[in-house]
Amino acid sequence: FMEGRLDEALAVLSRAAERAPTDARGQANLGSILTRLGRFEEAVASYRRALALDASYAEAHYNLGATLSALYRFEEAIAAYDKVLMLAPGHSRTLINKGAALSALNRHEEALACYDRILASDPQYGEVQINQGTALQGLHRLDEAAERYEAAVAARQHDAVAHWNKGLTALYRGDLETGWREYEWRWQKPDFGQIGR
Repeated sequence: FMEGRLDEALAVLSRAAERAPTDARGQANLGSILTRLGRFEEAVASYRRALALDASYAEAHYNLGATLSALYRFEEAIAAYDKVLMLAPGHSRTLINKGAALSALNRHEEALACYDRILASDPQYGEVQINQGTALQGLHRLDEAAERYEAAVAARQHDAVAHWNKGLTALYRGDLETGWREYEWRWQKPDFGQIGR
């Protein structure tokens, strides 16, 4: 469904879910639209209905975890991600999200273990470097964090998040010249675009 037509999509999927209440995919699709509309609690309920109908529906577990993370309910999100990983053990996107949820709970060592699992199967997975840096920064291992951000910037030269994190770490380490230069990338981050200078 096109972005501008999410309300129409919601109406269609709501009717479909009412007509076929035992269709797990229909319930999960409704959850996806609700998530995109920012109606996270309702989305969680839809994903839970889908999973009550089909507990092996990995995509519904994944979407439930992502939605719970958006609600800052990280313990529940981790439980959902663990169910995905039981069904699809090497699912990189799930490991990234689980690691981020663990870092949000200051469980940085566990987060690093998630990222190591990804790199064991895909050493070129670019986003991992940024997430590793964040976890290492949370452990106050700033030199290692700086190395990860440097690698991320080298691999993804136009990635504002990589540059911004590199800048923050440089500032923490007292490298003001690099720190402030890289910190300017914050204006390229989508979530900074809404804030005036």
